[in-house]
Amino acid sequence: MCPKPQLTRLCNLLGESIRSFRNSVADSHTDEDKDAVLIPLSKVFRQVKQWVDECDSESLGAGDCSGATASYLDNRHCLATVIGDLMFVLSIDSQFVRQLAGNTLAAISELVLATDSGWDDFVHLMCLCLELAIRNCLPSASSPCPAETSFLEFEQFAPTSQLKLKLKNADSFVVATVLQSLRNILKNLKRDYDEKPLTAYLNSVSSLMLNSPWDMFLEIYVGHNMEAHRGSKADVAAQMEITQPRETTVLFGNFIQFLCSLVALEFKSVEDKFGFTPVICKITDLVPKLLAWSHAEFQSPHPARIFHYFRHKVLMIMIKLSSSADIEQATLTTWIHLLHKYCEDLLLQPLCGNKSDPDGSLEGSPFCTSCSDLGKRSMSSRHLQRLAVFLFLKCSLNLMKDTNSSSECVDLTEIHKWIQAHLPADMTAINESYFDRCMRFSLSFFELFMDEDDILFEMLLELLRAPFSHKRPAVEDEQLAGVKTPADPVSDLFHPIHLFHLFLAKIHYDHQVLLDYLISKDTGSRCAEYLLRSLRIVCDSWTVFTEFPELEESSGQSSPKDHKAIAECKDTKRARFHESQTASRNEPHAAARDCLLSLRASISNLHQKNLFLYNPQVLLRRLSKFQELCGNP
Repeated sequence: MCPKPQLTRLCNLLGESIRSFRNSVADSHTDEDKDAVLIPLSKVFRQVKQWVDECDSESLGAGDCSGATASYLDNRHCLATVIGDLMFVLSIDSQFVRQLAGNTLAAISELVLATDSGWDDFVHLMCLCLELAIRNCLPSASSPCPAETSFLEFEQFAPTSQLKLKLKNADSFVVATVLQSLRNILKNLKRDYDEKPLTAYLNSVSSLMLNSPWDMFLEIYVGHNMEAHRGSKADVAAQMEITQPRETTVLFGNFIQFLCSLVALEFKSVEDKFGFTPVICKITDLVPKLLAWSHAEFQSPHPARIFHYFRHKVLMIMIKLSSSADIEQATLTTWIHLLHKYCEDLLLQPLCGNKSDPDGSLEGSPFCTSCSDLGKRSMSSRHLQRLAVFLFLKCSLNLMKDTNSSSECVDLTEIHKWIQAHLPADMTAINESYFDRCMRFSLSFFELFMDEDDILFEMLLELLRAPFSHKRPAVEDEQLAGVKTPADPVSDLFHPIHLFHLFLAKIHYDHQVLLDYLISKDTGSRCAEYLLRSLRIVCDSWTVFTEFPELEESSGQSSPKDHKAIAECKDTKRARFHESQTASRNEPHAAARDCLLSLRASISNLHQKNLFLYNPQVLLRRLSKFQELCGNP
């Protein structure tokens, strides 16, 4: 069968463009050779993008199988030729050539998809080339089996020996560029969602992830010290010889971004519809090596920022994976130990840390260092601290889902140890100031999470898993005079009703802020879930809600986001509202009541006008129940 005319034109274009320098750069890569590659490759990239824009066969031309195109047997043969030629170009030691070749691969993927020119074969070939490049980076004795066993069926139309020849000089930069191209292709698929091409992509990527020697690959490239390598001295020396700091930095950056894109897919749809569960399990198994790799010495003008960025990416992968229904209890326990090993500085960093960043980075950015000396890696941003604390508590609290497991006691012990590390020595004594000390800790905890709304609601929902007592004994009780340890510190510090009160205090009891959360595409569903679950607990424990004591003046301290919101209040009425909330700050029950009743009125009004983004009936019913308990039917 003749190949698609678009592919024959592409083969001819690429062949003509690289034929002039293919032989000259085969063994010698001079600066002149590298520069000579850029011009014809840029021509190819621009032409492919133009064809993608035209996007229909008529405007691309009919074409036929005669003449120069007769040597191309079918779509598969054309694609193998095109991708193989670009793999050859990627072996040239030039950052600009590799970047342009990677962009050209992504553009070709768009053309193949738009013209229906063998999409399944394209992604399968890309994954085959990546596996070949990975195995080429390993010492010859390290590869347990030839790559043909993973893609044996491809021998029919794309002889692996031919691709091996074009990838004979492949190094970790080639691996990094192909990973980046695959990630860009996935981003395009997610943007223009179509189930069929996404299925083909995930099928090929699944085979790649499950068959490639990732464990060995990561082990060789993790760190640049003798402790990071295993085996005899000769094996270690061979591994060290192929491990270059700059290569490792680029490779790990692209690999971790590729994994982030994979785990960012919605778990429910991906695992159920595409059978992606084995890949998720494989990535989960790689987490210990990813954490170790993220702590290697990377070569960069700003090593501390690169270090923080890699930590950020690995923590984000772990947080996403922790939401998988198939994650095992043993994995969560292992991750807690890994967090202690690699992120103890983040877990023990004071909750009420310094908000300013002397390096001028935006607050919450994974690139901010929160320290003047970039060489001090133990100091990290508040953003990283939020991620580490959130992941630690999420793993610990998720262990409690298995109530019959003995790990529950270990889990609670870990949380207690973490809490004690942030509390004064006299925190365990129950006396007249015990509640104030609990509130100071909880407020510091809120300060940590208030600057990132999405993580804030995820954290609040996770804390609803914590065990708590609906009613604590009064501290004035004489029987408690000699008690030195509270029955459950987790209950006192993370009591859901107390946290709900503090949450409302932190937003100054402004129902408009709650409304903004509810209609935001980033926080809407999680905020609604948190309000529903909190209101149910409030209605079931009404006395605890109404008897919440007055807060200290510092309890109403606002965050930079609060100041910005207040500054944006243009009308006098809104400004007076904030002043009234400040005045009633020491009356939390009344302020919370007014806030929630105002929220109910606003949602009801918008819903009646069909202006609310989704059906809020369930939330309105819960708020109506709250209103009845307030005595305002």
